[in-house]
Amino acid sequence: MIFKIFRHDLRELRRSVFTLIIALGVCVLGGLYAWANIYSNWDPYGNTRGIKIAVVSLDRGDQDSAGQEQNMGAEIVDKLRHNDKIDWVFLGSEKEARAGVESGDYYGALIVGEDFSEKMTHIFTEGVDKPQLVFYQNQKKNAVANKITDTVVTSIQSQVNEKFVEMMVQKVFTDTNHFTEDLEKQGGIDGLISRFEQIRSNIASYQTQLDMAIAGNEAANRALEQAEKASENVNGAVGQAQSGLGQAQEAAGQAQLTLEEYSRRMRDLQAMAVSNASDLQKGLEDLSGGSDMDSIQKALQTYRDKLDKLDGQLHALSAAFPADLTPKLHRFVDRLDKIKANLQELESKNQASWVGKTDAQLSQKEREDKAEFYRQLDQFRQESKNLSEELTGSLPAEIESALDKTARTIGDARVSMNQMSSLLGGMGDVFGALSGTVNAGNVSLIQTRQALTLLDNRISAVLDAVKGAGENDAVKALINTLSGDPQAYGRFFADPVEIKSTAIYPVENYGSAVAPFYSVLAIWVMGLLLAAVMKTHPNPLYYPDARAHQLYLGRYLIFGLLEQFFVVLLVLGDLFVLKIQCLHPFLFWAVCAVTGLTFSLLIYSLVYAFGDVGKAAAVVIVVLQIAGSSGTYPIELLPTFFQNAYIFFPFPYAIDALRECVAGLYRADLLIYLGKLSVFILVALAIGIWMHKPTARLLHFMEARMDDTELM
Repeated sequence: MIFKIFRHDLRELRRSVFTLIIALGVCVLGGLYAWANIYSNWDPYGNTRGIKIAVVSLDRGDQDSAGQEQNMGAEIVDKLRHNDKIDWVFLGSEKEARAGVESGDYYGALIVGEDFSEKMTHIFTEGVDKPQLVFYQNQKKNAVANKITDTVVTSIQSQVNEKFVEMMVQKVFTDTNHFTEDLEKQGGIDGLISRFEQIRSNIASYQTQLDMAIAGNEAANRALEQAEKASENVNGAVGQAQSGLGQAQEAAGQAQLTLEEYSRRMRDLQAMAVSNASDLQKGLEDLSGGSDMDSIQKALQTYRDKLDKLDGQLHALSAAFPADLTPKLHRFVDRLDKIKANLQELESKNQASWVGKTDAQLSQKEREDKAEFYRQLDQFRQESKNLSEELTGSLPAEIESALDKTARTIGDARVSMNQMSSLLGGMGDVFGALSGTVNAGNVSLIQTRQALTLLDNRISAVLDAVKGAGENDAVKALINTLSGDPQAYGRFFADPVEIKSTAIYPVENYGSAVAPFYSVLAIWVMGLLLAAVMKTHPNPLYYPDARAHQLYLGRYLIFGLLEQFFVVLLVLGDLFVLKIQCLHPFLFWAVCAVTGLTFSLLIYSLVYAFGDVGKAAAVVIVVLQIAGSSGTYPIELLPTFFQNAYIFFPFPYAIDALRECVAGLYRADLLIYLGKLSVFILVALAIGIWMHKPTARLLHFMEARMDDTELM
């Protein structure tokens, strides 16, 4: 009976030329859908020369230390003129370029500032500002174009960085070669080694003091922040303030800590500590023998809060300066710790036993406790007064003296760098430039610390090489360490790592890469088109003896035949018209055939069981699969919903199976994907055979009501 229905459908198709033309037209239409999408995506990233980006160089140039004119902006423009990957448009003003971006004439605009070369050639000696390339981007114009222009600008930035490194390293090794020539002529090295070792010793002491300053700055920041808040557990806060130097350096580096900024924070913290110390004992003087419990507890808590604040501030200051620079400050910290310990002992005494009682009501033990409490309280008052007077009188002067010594340390570091520069002769452009970074009050302490570390590492490397060599080879070892081919070193350090990319399962072009997705999508669209133009239910009057499943399968055969005809047409177009890359053409057709069977049967079953609702469901399913089947973007980049739901749709398995055919097979993955895809055949049969009967009356009712509207 099934084949009887199929033969009848074939005869009807042959009898009506018009019906045959429509069927063939639907097949061609489905193929055009796939071919148009594949062809339009054939090589989009190879055709970027149509993207317009404006370029403006305002760079006025500058002279390097050798007096040679440098104009990095002009070099950038010259390189871009020889770059045909993008349609570069060279303009004369930033205003014109930005207006073009806003109007949509250009996808973006690259602006080289006036002082770009100046900042490049004086990056060490003129401060910490980095050279900048300004890029305006019209993100409304096209989403993919934004990603392309981002990549272009990043590439330009990398080229500029490589040029700068190459230029600096080449200059360094040119000068070191001059130095080694002089050293060979002089022939002596013992004195040079001795001076190197003395400079290293000085650098170590400078680093220690800078480390304390950087760590102390972090402690000061926390203490100043706590001054704005309610009293907290200072022991924990101080512990955090005195945490590892690595964290302190990171925080200070983010704040671009300078000597002036560091000094200002230390003075602010010192002034705050003096202010807190001046009224330390306030509140204790009001207590007397007749005070109630609430007054005593409140006064003691106020006193503890003031102690905690002062303790945190003094600990923060002591973390910033060594004991030999601020001996009084460190003694104040020790005294404050003792006062806090005594206070804790006082608070532990049970005042409740005698508070609120007259002397006549007190026992001998209670009289002694009360007398001892007020004796210790008087002692606190006197200690607080003494500490306040001494701290207020001596702390500001000691802090100012310590700050002066810190500034002198920075100056001494500059002197050491200058000495190193003179020792290495032609190396002056490097170490002389580094010394310039510590030549002003707005110096970055982090940069200074890094410069000293660089200098120390370089001296250490030289000394290790010389001391490790034999007596006759000492000079040779030093020369080999410092000398070399300037141009070769410049090229190496500008691009020290060479990336060798090896494609696994290479694909010739983007069109071939997306062919599996668009081919699978076209097969589903073909199923939708067939469901839209053909009836899914054969006339039961022609087949009075047919059972339900025979009617279902009999009509599906014509659906399946047309779907397979379309699959052949699609595969022929992909392989021989578009000529996509395909390592396994026969398997490509076989996977498409299985996909056509699965999709057509699933769509046919949905429409057979649910009518127009089934058509709508098929459309919803394809929409979800277009968005979340990993056909274009990796599934890991998609929202969580699609990452969790995509395994329940047939698209991913069909696409992955076709990718195996296009780029190459891996073990049994192709069979695994086809096995998972075939599960949906069983789902389709279950819907078509077992869901049709329960929904038949509802489907008939819905179709009747839709006919009543004369609209649907």
